[in-house]
Amino acid sequence: MKQHLLGRQLKDIEYEHRITLLSLVTGLTREYLMDEYPRDCKNEEESLLKYGYDVKVGELIEIIQDYTGRFPAPSIKNNNYEVTVKLEDSNDSEIEIKSGVKETYCDALYEIVKFLLKNDYIELA
Repeated sequence: MKQHLLGRQLKDIEYEHRITLLSLVTGLTREYLMDEYPRDCKNEEESLLKYGYDVKVGELIEIIQDYTGRFPAPSIKNNNYEVTVKLEDSNDSEIEIKSGVKETYCDALYEIVKFLLKNDYIELA
């Protein structure tokens, strides 16, 4: 079972969200990461490959739990995974986030984290 993201998967999200995610999983500051991995750098593929290994299943679970208060339990059907998480939006309405069916638990978790990043549910202090 795949335990970490592939570097190219990090390109699925905007640079700013990528830096936020990498800061959360590595413990490095946003400023440090932006210096080490500037936007559109020459060796972007190499950097993304390295950082993809840092984004593991455990870190994705922790991020989802920290920002939703819920454990992202997978639903497994035909060796595919789907994660559904409920959380309250800014209007105190409950919303449901679904990963869609993915080949690995890691990919399903990443879909939830991408949603949280794109919709500003994850902010660094």
